[in-house]
Amino acid sequence: MGFAESDWRHLTSRMAWVEGRLKAKGATVRSPDLMPPVDRAQVDAFSDRTGLRLPQDLIDLVTGFAGGWSFSWNLGVAGTDRWLRPGVDVGAFGGNGEVPFLGASRETTLLDLYQQFQEEIHDTFFADAGDAESLRRMPSVFPLHLFEGGGGDSTVLRLDTSPCEVVFLDHEKTYRIDEGQVIGRGLGDFLRRWANVGFVSCEYLDVFIDAEGRDIDDVGIAAREWIRWLDDPEAA
Repeated sequence: MGFAESDWRHLTSRMAWVEGRLKAKGATVRSPDLMPPVDRAQVDAFSDRTGLRLPQDLIDLVTGFAGGWSFSWNLGVAGTDRWLRPGVDVGAFGGNGEVPFLGASRETTLLDLYQQFQEEIHDTFFADAGDAESLRRMPSVFPLHLFEGGGGDSTVLRLDTSPCEVVFLDHEKTYRIDEGQVIGRGLGDFLRRWANVGFVSCEYLDVFIDAEGRDIDDVGIAAREWIRWLDDPEAA
């Protein structure tokens, strides 16, 4: 499934909505930084060099709309409260502002991103302590967002599944790739659902993940409570 103009309008309008809601609550946030799209030749070079195929929604996104983006907020779940709240660094620092989501450019190509990720992940304890199945699958993994929350975790895309699974690689779980780490199926669908819950930091998305379907339940009780909090002018 592809990624269309309507999908891009939805993503950018939701970014603007989150920015506006946080500012209304007194947070200091930067406007999202959108990177220009990249040339189609990068897609061909990636496939020629790796033998892997990027999904159509990713191709449409990076060649038609943006090579990536970043924003300053880092929305998460605070403490043990029943209600969902922003993380303590919202609008001040936040991992999302340090490293762009995707991040392809003329200087740093899709192939560069893949090769850098593969080199770096195999230079960690994953190479020695990772389970055999995850080690086997890792060459088919493409990076989406590194250093989640400013730490050693990453959000990645599996290119060996259909639709391509979005997976959260947790360093505390030795970057294990299994069903329990899936946070979406299909990049385009993941982005639409992620936008609906305000681009919450992926390390906190387990609050919204449907256990059976392994994707974001953007109309569930947790999502409705979270959006209600964001929309509430009285909730500081």
